[in-house]
Amino acid sequence: TRARGRRPARADPAPIKRAFRLADAHSPGCCIGCAGDGSTAELSPEESRLAAGATVLRRHEFASGRKAARSALLEAGAGQSIIIGCDAAGVPIFPSHYVGSIAHSHGRAVAVSGRGREFEGVGVDLEYDGIDDGLAETVLTTTERQALLPALKLCVPALRSPPTLIFSAKEA
Repeated sequence: TRARGRRPARADPAPIKRAFRLADAHSPGCCIGCAGDGSTAELSPEESRLAAGATVLRRHEFASGRKAARSALLEAGAGQSIIIGCDAAGVPIFPSHYVGSIAHSHGRAVAVSGRGREFEGVGVDLEYDGIDDGLAETVLTTTERQALLPALKLCVPALRSPPTLIFSAKEA
């Protein structure tokens, strides 16, 4: 996840959790976890090995992401002893019979999870609604710029950066 725009003064996951409750109401069984309140996230020995050699910031983000994912998985019914591995590319591997996604940025982390029998997959991204004039040309196709940007500006006038929303959907 890449942050764009202004960085928040502190990492408060409450607004993220409130925003995702709306999505949760529309997708029963899709569970949300947040982290980033400054508390220390514990890693299993296997997860610690995966983060070995990472910078302090990256290790903190990794641990916060795993904490958020464990919270979402617990809510989805996965049980207490949850280890979230990762593949060679660093993509999280969720426990058998569950799907999930983790995003983190600037000390905050959010994860979504659900049972595999209810969802083929889920995705989440964490971006700031910043204004970046060059973003649209970088991450959107010509068709997306022509069709989606005018519609988003009309439907969501408070959105400061429609390209960021489209980019976030692609990242998720």
